[in-house]
Amino acid sequence: MQKPDKKAAYFQMLGELLPYLLHELNNPLTALQAYGFIYAASSRTKGNLPRENFLADLGEISARLVETSGFGSTLIQTLNDKYSQKLDREIAALIKLLQIKFRRIQTVLEDFEIDFFTGGIISNLDFLILIYTILEIFHQELLHQHKENKEEAVAINIKIEHATEPAALQFVAPISAYPEKMRSARRSGKTESFFQPEFLPASSLVFLQISQRLCKETPINLGVENRGNQRILRLSF
Repeated sequence: MQKPDKKAAYFQMLGELLPYLLHELNNPLTALQAYGFIYAASSRTKGNLPRENFLADLGEISARLVETSGFGSTLIQTLNDKYSQKLDREIAALIKLLQIKFRRIQTVLEDFEIDFFTGGIISNLDFLILIYTILEIFHQELLHQHKENKEEAVAINIKIEHATEPAALQFVAPISAYPEKMRSARRSGKTESFFQPEFLPASSLVFLQISQRLCKETPINLGVENRGNQRILRLSF
């Protein structure tokens, strides 16, 4: 079977994230536009604006714009082989954009300070695709549940933790957030079980193919274990 084009898949991932980046940029831009109208009206009527609050609000809005646009820039720079940046910064940028996507289905994607290093075993680009695939599997399952039980939907938390000894990323979620095919086993280390074709739509199968290949060709370990009514998906090397 022909190897999937990882850069093409990464561009697809960026394309899927673009609407959420634009949405997050649109909110502060709308606020800036509103302030512009207020300022123009005040100038015409020679009224006085509360200068300190006005400048503080503008500063906060500007900082949010810079931060959000920075997420996009960080993920785009991953494609540049000559540009080196820390993996944890790229993971943070990816998660920040996915948080917007998950909010729409009443799911909180909670992340902590992540200081993760792959030791050069796989590229940052590969690792980001792997994380994206895992979170997309959660999203598809929860999206399906949200559509079926929209009026009875309850907020769900998915926590992304950084564990040590061995270094790992842990995705902690209710068992119900996993695809039904993955709910029965209490413990599993078979990577194939995480990347089934039915877990994602046909347009996203390339992400499953890349993730399967990465797990077969590199010393990546994927396993699950239960913690009460939560299930931990551990990604380690």
